This record gives sequence, C-alpha cells and structure tokens, in this order.
Amino acid sequence: MKSGSGLSLRLDEFEGKFFPLAEAVKRRVPAYAHVHISTYGLQFEFPEHHFLRDIETSLPELLDMRSRLATFTGPEFDSRRDRDLVGGLVAKEKFLSRSVISATFSLAEAFLSGLFFTAVHSKSVGHLACDEEFLKFAATKESAPLRDRLDRVVWFTSEGAESGNDEPFKSFIETGKRYRDAIHHTTPFQRTLSRADD
Repeated sequence: MKSGSGLSLRLDEFEGKFFPLAEAVKRRVPAYAHVHISTYGLQFEFPEHHFLRDIETSLPELLDMRSRLATFTGPEFDSRRDRDLVGGLVAKEKFLSRSVISATFSLAEAFLSGLFFTAVHSKSVGHLACDEEFLKFAATKESAPLRDRLDRVVWFTSEGAESGNDEPFKSFIETGKRYRDAIHHTTPFQRTLSRADD
C-alpha cells in the first residue's frame, strides 16, 4: 500500500461495509467522522480536527514571531541594517495571524455544521431531543448566516437561557468576524452590522 493512502469511509458507511467499532472508540469522534485505514493504522478524520491542528501549529509560531519582533523595538535597533530581517518576520507574523483567524472561524463553522448534521441524523443534540422547528432549521442551515446559526444553537442548547447576543458569542460575531471578513472579502471593515453575515 502506498504510504499515506488507504481506505477512507464515513463512520456509518465503514461499519455497514466492514464491522462495527467499539462504542468506547466511537464516543471519541463525531458520527460524521471518516474512518481512515492506511499504513499508519486506523485513524479518524473530521473537519474540526484539521482546524484545531492548524491552530495548534500556528499559534505557538505566531507567539514566537511576536517575541522575535519585540527584540527590534529597543534603541539599538537599526532600521536600515535590519530592514530585510524585520520585513521577513513581519510578513510571517501577518501570515500566521491570518491563519489563526481563518482557522478559528472555520473551526466554529465546522462545529456548528457538525451539530446540525448530528441533529438531523439522530434527532438530538447531546442529551436534548430536537423539536421540529430546530430540525427544520438544521436541515436548511447552510443558507443561514453564521450569526443566525450560532444564535439558534446557543438558544437551543441552553434551553432558552442564553442567545447569540450574550458573551462571548456577541464579541465573536461583532468583533472577531470583522477581522475574518477583512481577510476574506474585498471591502474589509466597511460592512454594516446588518450585513456582517452575508
């Protein structure tokens, strides 16, 4: 078998075609995870896993870049002598900052999509049974703005005690999403709040 290649099927498809996995194993991953068998053994893949790894990889490097840049703020710093070195560090710091922001929002999007997928297929979110209104929203959630999806999940899982207008969700949308949009859209910071989730 070629290194890095192998069989990959969604968990339920794998169990239907081959054999059931132990419940203790399945509890560690979402129902929509893919089972991947390769020369490295049995592995599970799902979107949140990849975005978490992106953040885990980028964040320490970002902190390291910022620490290295801090050494050029003292009086001994010579802007002409160190220009190329500092320019490279600044470029990498900006790249890593964008990577962390993008991965964070991709993680949130993937997590919400996973919750809706689970709701549609199991008719529950955790130990909460889904009502018809929530299931209808979950089935059509791809067309809903991030703000609405987040609000619906927070309200439903807190049983109405909280909403997307409560912290930290409010700041995530109103502040964090502006930075994410500044990376991914052509009109950064010029969108009104009513269009923030277009």
